[in-house]
Amino acid sequence: MVPAAAVSCTQPLCSPLGLDPGFKIDVCIHEPLWVVPVTRGDVAVEIVTLCSQLELLCEKEMNEGVSKEFLSQDRYRKSLSPTFESQAMVLIGKMREALNRLPQPPAFIQDYLQSTSLSGMFPRAAAYIANPQTLYNMGQQGSMDDYFQHMASLHLVSAMCHQLNTDVNNLTNHKYIAHQVALLYQSVSPLGSRGPLAPHEKAIKQNFNNIKQALTVPADGVDPPRLPPDQTEWMNWLTSSLLTTVSDFPPELRRPMQPVLSFLQTHQ
Repeated sequence: MVPAAAVSCTQPLCSPLGLDPGFKIDVCIHEPLWVVPVTRGDVAVEIVTLCSQLELLCEKEMNEGVSKEFLSQDRYRKSLSPTFESQAMVLIGKMREALNRLPQPPAFIQDYLQSTSLSGMFPRAAAYIANPQTLYNMGQQGSMDDYFQHMASLHLVSAMCHQLNTDVNNLTNHKYIAHQVALLYQSVSPLGSRGPLAPHEKAIKQNFNNIKQALTVPADGVDPPRLPPDQTEWMNWLTSSLLTTVSDFPPELRRPMQPVLSFLQTHQ
């Protein structure tokens, strides 16, 4: 056995070389395995998606908290929460990455928003990108505001129909079905009483009392309330018909989507 002191006094068999920068390897853990050519239309879709998320994030931040400095009756600015800033910076970073895929990337994100009229569709997002130190509410309305509310209403109708259909056909206790039908009626009403959902709104209104009566249990009743077969069949018709109408997106339901559809058609 060689003593440790002797080993420390002998010359090494070889000396490791320093790192040669020529052998440096780029880390591409998050890069796609197959690079697909990106078109201007792909970039436009990505930017609209990110602007939509940032617009709603800005609106949510403006409506929360009390640290507001009022500039006039309908204009004020608000200091930002750390959570909002971190989420917003991630979205803005993704916007830069998307715009860098263009043949001639713009110098600033706001230049692209101005040249494509996206600043009018997403005024809150555009204002924050131009000045990310604070949020200003100038009382302006974006052309996408109706779109967001419209899509939320359609999603609520779809979710309520799926839930009702599942509960009616799988639960043995229909105690809360009438309440769910009332919520479905409230979600259908904002979409217009003269549009393609008007027959469904009318059908719910006419049959609601029958559903309540069918689910009324006597004071001395033992069995849980349950819809009779004819009302179960009616409920299946209502939910499936509503889902089909909402999924087909007839022209009346596409009208609030016109701003984003026009933008995407222009920037194919």
